[in-house]
Amino acid sequence: MADLTTTGAVKAYAGVKASDDDQSIQAIVSAVSVYLHDRVGHDYDGDAITSEHHTTPASGALVLEKPAATIDAVRVGTGTIAASGYELEGERLLYRLASGETVDWARGVRNIEVDYTPTTDVPKDLELAAREVAEFVLKQASLSGGDSRFGLAAQANGD
Repeated sequence: MADLTTTGAVKAYAGVKASDDDQSIQAIVSAVSVYLHDRVGHDYDGDAITSEHHTTPASGALVLEKPAATIDAVRVGTGTIAASGYELEGERLLYRLASGETVDWARGVRNIEVDYTPTTDVPKDLELAAREVAEFVLKQASLSGGDSRFGLAAQANGD
């Protein structure tokens, strides 16, 4: 599972200059990435998957579970559709083509399978969210022997 941001990006965002806590910050980055991967349902590793669709798409567009980088094969029933018989739009929408024109998927077809490789490109807004959550956790942390020099713990009032 790929990290959604980097230790360097979190340190820069949080204004941390020292490298004493890089290992702890990397652990925070990894934990935040696991948490967010679970929430968005995509790990951005690019491992090929097969997506099964058991209903005919009402709109003509088949919606893929994860953003696709490439489509490897599309099977309808027992046959495989040639690459010229489908088109990927916007990483998530798969259209059926006939003579280069968009057409509806065949009615009654209940077993459409798509083999594809999901994208490994982390969206900028998700990377920013990972950086902000990691910074928040970092500011709550007591690192380097528990001296709480970061964030809110360091700003606490003595009384």
